[in-house]
Amino acid sequence: MYPCEGDTVNPNLPEEIQTTIREARSCFFRARAYAASAVMCRKALEGLCATHGIKGSNLANALRKMKEQGFIEGSLFEWANELRLVGNEAAHDIAVQVSGEDARDLLEFTEAIVEYVIIFRDRFDRFKKRRTTRNSSNNEEGT
Repeated sequence: MYPCEGDTVNPNLPEEIQTTIREARSCFFRARAYAASAVMCRKALEGLCATHGIKGSNLANALRKMKEQGFIEGSLFEWANELRLVGNEAAHDIAVQVSGEDARDLLEFTEAIVEYVIIFRDRFDRFKKRRTTRNSSNNEEGT
């Protein structure tokens, strides 16, 4: 699954988020700089909020707004909040060490969240719309 070693990032993501995820991967795979990877994952969440026009006084508030506006729900909000917390600790607490295992999980969760919110939500909406249109056509033909 995620993350794949290398620079290939879903090309359907906004360029700024692609760049941030590439940097998080580079920190993880090439430099083994796990705290730096965690900080970049947090930055990707900031980009996710910005992509949806969500601004808050801080990332915690922006994520709450994402939840309130229906962009993320339940588990994804919990994942995003944990990513935020680890990213904060990695950025602001010199004593915090991020393990390779935790950094890998953070990277996987980050990629899953941004792909779900940016790509799969819209894709599912288009799928439902096609089905509704097809079902409406079939119902009209059958009457």
